[in-house]
Amino acid sequence: MTYTSADVTVSSTEILFSYNARILLLSYFLAVFVTFVILLIGFRALWINRVSHSSSFSSILCTTRNAELDTLVQGSNLGAQPLEKALAKQKLQFGVLRTQNGSPVGVGHTAFGPEDSIVRLRYKKPWV
Repeated sequence: MTYTSADVTVSSTEILFSYNARILLLSYFLAVFVTFVILLIGFRALWINRVSHSSSFSSILCTTRNAELDTLVQGSNLGAQPLEKALAKQKLQFGVLRTQNGSPVGVGHTAFGPEDSIVRLRYKKPWV
């Protein structure tokens, strides 16, 4: 067996870092401040609406449930293609359902429905 000697250069890398405490504190402060502002906006929306909402399927189903739509889609309620022409041309609107006399009942039920069975939602500015 033969051995060969060779010169080897070994170098080590040092990881150096530097930070400015003022910039670090400023970035943390800004993150906390923005989070606080977003929380205030969320609490204000909750206060104005008096209800919280979810985007779950059951919440959407409860919100948009309408007996008139059930009648309208009878026979097509599985969404089979092609969609019936009359159903495809039906325009829907989101709002408060009208009652038999044509006006909404109290707070009413919001849902999708044909334009003539819906009272449009109006945004009321809370500060006015």
